[in-house]
Amino acid sequence: MTTAPTSSVTERLFTLGDLHPVPPGPARGLLVATTPTGPRRGGPEIWHTGGPGDLATAALALASRRHVAAVAFHPHPGGHPAALRLPLRFALHLAAVRDLLPDQHAPVTVAERPPVGGDLVRVPHLLAFRWFHQVLDLVVWEVVTRTGAQGWLGGPLPDQALFERRLPALLTLRRRSRQRALPDSRAGRRLEALLADRYLSIRLVYEHPDLFADLTADWNGAKL
Repeated sequence: MTTAPTSSVTERLFTLGDLHPVPPGPARGLLVATTPTGPRRGGPEIWHTGGPGDLATAALALASRRHVAAVAFHPHPGGHPAALRLPLRFALHLAAVRDLLPDQHAPVTVAERPPVGGDLVRVPHLLAFRWFHQVLDLVVWEVVTRTGAQGWLGGPLPDQALFERRLPALLTLRRRSRQRALPDSRAGRRLEALLADRYLSIRLVYEHPDLFADLTADWNGAKL
């Protein structure tokens, strides 16, 4: 993927209206959305892998096909097809905001942390979802090649394992940023300045790894 513009101050807020029903099919499968010019005119389709192989690799292969706009998949058997709805909607959102070249694959997303290996990496995107009268901070994972992820970020990836362990703290920071209750510290004030024209996305975290490592260092599972 090409390097996307930095996040604007406006974050997409997902709602129940984004969770359109998906076609029936086995939980262990791939949900593919085609473009409006595709054979299904934008409608989702269930594609089956035909076996227990590497779903992430199979999803990327499907994402490279013509007319495919987005792919969402289950990493484990036994899940419910409804779990594909938000990842698929988020993948379509990524496709809409990125400047994808013709030879680049469509976004591939999944609700649960997927196993990856080789040249594949996973990116835990942080998103806001309105559940009736409250806003929830959730994680949707994207599976992408390392080269693609570095192109999106515009440089080397940080210590992803560190921030995966600290996802609860990052979600808490997002909630506190909306409440205007960031930590009263030098790091907290620096983050507040960054959020003047950005929102707290995983890209912002990856662009400022030292800052967010500092902000989440004292996380104990309850408060910052």
